[in-house]
Amino acid sequence: LTTFYGYIWNSHYNIYFEHPYRSKGITFTIAAYLVVLLFISFLVGLQKIDERRIGDIVFSGILALIFVNAIAYVQISLIEAKLVKVFPFVYLIALQTLIIIVWAYLGTSIIKKLNPPQMMIIVYGSHLATELVLKMSEMIDKYTICESVNILDGFDRVCKAVEKYESVIICDVPSQLRNDILKYCYEKRKKVYIVPK
Repeated sequence: LTTFYGYIWNSHYNIYFEHPYRSKGITFTIAAYLVVLLFISFLVGLQKIDERRIGDIVFSGILALIFVNAIAYVQISLIEAKLVKVFPFVYLIALQTLIIIVWAYLGTSIIKKLNPPQMMIIVYGSHLATELVLKMSEMIDKYTICESVNILDGFDRVCKAVEKYESVIICDVPSQLRNDILKYCYEKRKKVYIVPK
């Protein structure tokens, strides 16, 4: 993203200045752009590609690009002491937006391949588990609840069912039975998520 800014800066603005910037000035200007871009990108959460949806990533990226390029435009206008042509920045934002879209799709697909959704079982004691399952079904890229088992089926049945999955959700289970299930899961090296009452 910064490389394209450097090209636009040098080919559309710097060469027309009364006193064009030389190597150190160009390097400093591009470095300042990079610092502001990283700072704004961090503020809008672009580094959280594994936690956000593609649309949110793209929207945040476009927002960051518009803000950073607006700052750069004002900076160039101040250097020239007049409003400079805006079309190079329009092209720049369009190109950078395409890069953000490709990055969001590629990054998300790579993360999904590296971190497939956890296959889970939910052990429940009441109807409160239904609401939890509905909420977690919205995050199918991270969690897949494959089976549910009621504690009324008995501890042995719960243990047999838990063996098949890598993660266990314990929802609304009495404390003694919950502790027994936790010990069993710990022995079998299962990830456990406990929903507090």
